[in-house]
Amino acid sequence: MRRSATIMANREAIAWHMLAMGSTVITDVVGWNEAGELKFVPSSKVDPRHIGMVKSIEQRLNKDGDVVGLKVTLYDRVAVLRLLAGAAGLLRKDADDDKPAVMGVRVRGPKRKTVTVEQEKSDG
Repeated sequence: MRRSATIMANREAIAWHMLAMGSTVITDVVGWNEAGELKFVPSSKVDPRHIGMVKSIEQRLNKDGDVVGLKVTLYDRVAVLRLLAGAAGLLRKDADDDKPAVMGVRVRGPKRKTVTVEQEKSDG
């Protein structure tokens, strides 16, 4: 399968947007007070890179048409992070992964005693 020339030409921008999506948290678009009342962050104050993570926004109305609730749904952040980790090679299993790792340990053999021929004759 051939790669899309458009995607290849824009892969840095794609990576940037995915990183922004992966770093978005709910408080980037919604806030709440001590009573648990939700308020949207004004759109003029939301960083544009976080807008792409918003999947849907719903206002719940009562029978009189008054807003009685808000619902904000973000895209699956874990899925975005999993894609990024895969693209970065963090999920690849290396051949050395099953081998035990020893770090900072030096193994030394026993000290050798050097014996000269003259010493052997005098000991014997």
